[in-house]
Amino acid sequence: MTQDQACEWATGTYEDWIAESQTYRREVYPAPVRSAQSGAAVPYCASDSEQIIDDQARPSLGFEYLHRQRPLLDQRLTQAGVRLALTLERIFRR
Repeated sequence: MTQDQACEWATGTYEDWIAESQTYRREVYPAPVRSAQSGAAVPYCASDSEQIIDDQARPSLGFEYLHRQRPLLDQRLTQAGVRLALTLERIFRR
């Protein structure tokens, strides 16, 4: 992480950071699958809902997925650290 990156990541509001995370959603989460029961598109992360996803329809999140997502994961964790530090500074500066 460079000083310029840290300064850039420390700007914005919580809402900006949420919107930023949402831009990565399609890249990080697998595409929706089709339910065998209804044929409707079901998001991969719908396991806590009433919709059932067939095990065969679930995408593999193995080594290839982890290897492909690792740079983004590292970046997002670093950004979170910078933003947490900023938030704590704001809280305790009062």
